[in-house]
Amino acid sequence: MTDVLFDGHCPSCSRWASWILKRDRRKVFELIPQASDAGAAILVDLPPHLLEVDSLFVRDGSGWHTRSSAVCRILWGLGIHWRISGLILFIVPRPIRNFGYDFIARRRHRSAPTDS
Repeated sequence: MTDVLFDGHCPSCSRWASWILKRDRRKVFELIPQASDAGAAILVDLPPHLLEVDSLFVRDGSGWHTRSSAVCRILWGLGIHWRISGLILFIVPRPIRNFGYDFIARRRHRSAPTDS
């Protein structure tokens, strides 16, 4: 089982988590909000160099993955056309991939509904 730790307080992140669950036919992923008890218990094992990283985290048999590398790992665990998409994304140099990830991540709370 691969753990995907996401920001459960972020509406955009929660929508992406639902998107993953809908496509995870082989039940590869366990999606866990980072602020939940289960998330906190897993994040205790986070390597020190990742403690200050504000990102999606994927923990699998090969270790911890963040930002665009985490997205690639998730895509690889889904159906064949998503695996191919993940491979194409992975071919892009990491600094460029992470620039795109960070661009989207900085705007993730902007789509949150407002209380009126």
